[in-house]
Amino acid sequence: MAQDIEKYTNVEYWLNLVDHRLHVENTLALRRCVVPLLMRNTSEQRKGLIESGICALELEEALQVEEDLDWEDYPIGWGIDLQLLTFAMSRLIDCGWPAIFMLIYDEAWILWHRSASYLKHFGLRPNYDFAAFYVDNDKAGWPPHRDRDDATHGNNSISQGFFADGIPKHCTLWIALSEATVQNSCLYCVPKQYDPGYFTKVKGGPLATVFFCPNSFQHILALPCNQGQAWLFSHRLLHWGSKRHFFSSSSQKETSARSAFSFGSYPVPWHDDNSSPFTNSSAACGLPFRDNYDTNTTPPFSARLALATAQFFVYARAPGEDNYSTISKDNGASFHDLLEAFFYQGKHYFTQDFFAHVQAEIHLARRHFSTT
Repeated sequence: MAQDIEKYTNVEYWLNLVDHRLHVENTLALRRCVVPLLMRNTSEQRKGLIESGICALELEEALQVEEDLDWEDYPIGWGIDLQLLTFAMSRLIDCGWPAIFMLIYDEAWILWHRSASYLKHFGLRPNYDFAAFYVDNDKAGWPPHRDRDDATHGNNSISQGFFADGIPKHCTLWIALSEATVQNSCLYCVPKQYDPGYFTKVKGGPLATVFFCPNSFQHILALPCNQGQAWLFSHRLLHWGSKRHFFSSSSQKETSARSAFSFGSYPVPWHDDNSSPFTNSSAACGLPFRDNYDTNTTPPFSARLALATAQFFVYARAPGEDNYSTISKDNGASFHDLLEAFFYQGKHYFTQDFFAHVQAEIHLARRHFSTT
C-alpha cells in the first residue's frame, strides 16, 4: 500500500500514463490560462439562459498571443487540443482510474480558467464542482436530474437562486471534448418554459411534474454539438445524457466514445450574496478549498489528486453513475484504500464542511464494499 501511494503521488507516473502528451504544473502550458475567450452574441446567450434555462457558448477565433505558446496550432476556441483530453480519459480508464482524474492535467485547468472570461458576462465565476464523462460501448450519460434539486435548497425559496433579471446564480458549463450526437450520446433537456417545477418545489419529483401528459414528451430538446462547443445551463434545468444508440452493430464499432467535461459556477461577489440558497455550504456551492485559486493560479498536483478523488466519491452514488461497479470485487477494497489515502493526504486543502461531506461518502462506499 505504501509503495503504491509513493508511486501514484509521483507526477512522473501520470505523465507517463499519457505518453507525456499532456502537462502537470507546466509553467509554459499554464500561460494559456490568462488568455480570454473571444465570444459572440453574449446578449442573445443571456436571453436564452433567462428564457429557456440554457444557451450555447459561441466562440470566435482565439487571440493570437506570444509565439512561444505555439498558439497557431490551435487557432480556434479553447486554445488546446481537446482530443488530448479524450485520449487522457481513455488512458485513465484503461489503467483503472476514473475519468475525473483528468483534473491532474493542466489542460483541464486551462479550460476552467479560460471559461472565467465567458462566465463573467453572466455575473458568474467557475467553481470546482467538476464532472468528467466518457461514454462508450453501450453506456449512457446521467439520467434526468437537476444539478441542484429541491432538497438542496432546504427551506430556502428556489427563486433565491436567481438574480433579479432571471439569470441563474449557479450554472453548469458542459464542454464537448468530442463530437456529441444523438447516436453516440448527447445532452437532452426540457427547456424552462415547459417545466412547471423549474421555479417551484413540487411533490413527485421533476419527471412526474414535467411529463404529466403524452404531449409533454414533445418538449424534449436534443442538444448535439461539435467538438469544442459548450452549453451553459441553469442549476434548475432538467437534463440528462442519452444512451448510445445505433441501428447496426457495425456503425457502433465505427463510432468513437463521447467525452465531455463540466463544472459549475457561482455568483460574484460570492460573500456579499447571502441571498443564494447555497451560501452556507461549500459543498453545495462547489468551493471546496480553504484558499480558492483565482483565474491566474491553479491548484498544485497534490491538491488536484485530492480533489479528483473527492469528486469521485461525491458522484459515486449519482443516479446512473457506475463508479462502484468499475472497481472489481477482487481489487475494490484495496483501490478504495488507495483513493482514501489520496484524499486524506490532501485534507488540509479543504474546508471543514467539504471534508465532512466527502468523508461521509467515503464511509458509504466502505459499506458498499463490505456487503459485496
